[in-house]
Amino acid sequence: MFSTFVNPKTGRFKRELTVSLRTTDPRQAKRRDLQQAAATNELLEALRLFLANPKDHPATPQAPVLEG
Repeated sequence: MFSTFVNPKTGRFKRELTVSLRTTDPRQAKRRDLQQAAATNELLEALRLFLANPKDHPATPQAPVLEG
C-alpha cells in the first residue's frame, strides 16, 4: 500500500520521489514532467485521504502508479 512513498530499507516515508522521464528531448520532457506531476498529485491526495481516515478506505487502495 503506497509503497512508492516508503523507503523499503528504513520503512519510513521518503523525502523525495525521483522518476526518469526517459527522454533527452526538452519538449518531450516538459510534457512528461507535467504528466508525472499530475500522477504524483493524485497519489499524494489518495495517501492524504487514507492517512486521514484509514478505516474509511479499503486495505489496499487503488492509487495511480508512477512510471519509471
